[in-house]
Amino acid sequence: MPIDYSKTKIYKIIDLTGDLPPYFGSTCQSLSVRMGGHRSKSNKCSSKQIIEKGKNNYKCVLVENYSCKNKEEQIKRESWFIENNHCINKKNNNDNKVNYKCGICDYETNRKSSYLKHINKKKKPCIKKKKNLL
Repeated sequence: MPIDYSKTKIYKIIDLTGDLPPYFGSTCQSLSVRMGGHRSKSNKCSSKQIIEKGKNNYKCVLVENYSCKNKEEQIKRESWFIENNHCINKKNNNDNKVNYKCGICDYETNRKSSYLKHINKKKKPCIKKKKNLL
């Protein structure tokens, strides 16, 4: 059965002790079904830090119902909340976001390791380009 993205929900899991910032997520399932995934022993996402505090120390809150067409739109909306709120989410699902730009050439990447390799190359073409500009 295909996923009905028109039923997307953006939610947050709140740490009621106040020790941790909230976790933001999105789902097309009911929130109770999705929370079952967060409570499972196989949960590897950053929500686990909140869930491990015990069931009386967190709650799941619907942030908004969001009708969209596909997974890409769902992730884009979830990413907006992650980028614009203080939260515990370790990674942003918006894979197309460029985090690192070379100040000399047009090189862009979202991977720190790739960026560091780029700027540490000894015979990097962009260094020659900069010398020619001076």
